[in-house]
Amino acid sequence: MVEIAYYTVTGQTRRFIKKTELDAYEIDDADPYHDMDQPFILIVPAYDDNMMDSVIDFLNFGSNKENLVGVIGTGNRTSISYTSTRQKTLPTA
Repeated sequence: MVEIAYYTVTGQTRRFIKKTELDAYEIDDADPYHDMDQPFILIVPAYDDNMMDSVIDFLNFGSNKENLVGVIGTGNRTSISYTSTRQKTLPTA
């Protein structure tokens, strides 16, 4: 089974994950360095990439970039339609 990692700014993504009752790892700003060690899906807010330093640190740690199989952007319709037209390449360590 594919694992889940997520990042939340406002707590909305955390509330969503809890409603699903699925096990998931929350990326923490204080310590984003966690190696998933297996394939996973990343769930992130889609509305502001300026707040994603912890997510970039998480992805650059261990084998996370290699194990990432998908990304889900969360947010309201306005922000999702805006960000879905943008593409960003992950920086390499």
